[in-house]
Amino acid sequence: MAAVPSDSPLHLESEEVAVESIAHACFRIHSARGSRILIDPYASRVWLGYDFPGELTADAVLITHPHLDHDGGEFIGRKAPWTTEVRVLRDPEATVRPRILIPMHYRHPDLESSADSPRGLGRIDPWLVGRQGVTELTSNYAVFTKRSLTCGERIVVFPHSPKIPAARSRASREGE
Repeated sequence: MAAVPSDSPLHLESEEVAVESIAHACFRIHSARGSRILIDPYASRVWLGYDFPGELTADAVLITHPHLDHDGGEFIGRKAPWTTEVRVLRDPEATVRPRILIPMHYRHPDLESSADSPRGLGRIDPWLVGRQGVTELTSNYAVFTKRSLTCGERIVVFPHSPKIPAARSRASREGE
């Protein structure tokens, strides 16, 4: 993905890393050196009723598995939303037990224009009931350090990126 002037890197300290939620199963990791890795970008308006933001910059794209809503649409024959210079990583190796769990692949009701679409995609709230160590963020990104990840297991729930317009905002714009 080409650099976008309006998408400047986060300013992080040397031992910090930031996780940014885009929406659905898509996240972007920011390093202190300014590198950004985009994970599982979804295809605009395929299964999900909202668009992928066009103003994201990434130095690499990580696709955890080919799927119609995790690889920018490549699996279904769409042109990838990143340039050929971007390194794309596929089939990452399985790892150790995480200190932090970040749920993904759930419904964001304000982004969907219909309560029953996409089919089979539920809200996060029922899954969270009774779970320990849950933190629901008000920002779509959080900064972590090695030290902050040693405090035990926890679940961090992000809201989606403000770069994705809510269904009501999109509908009113389209009606203008």
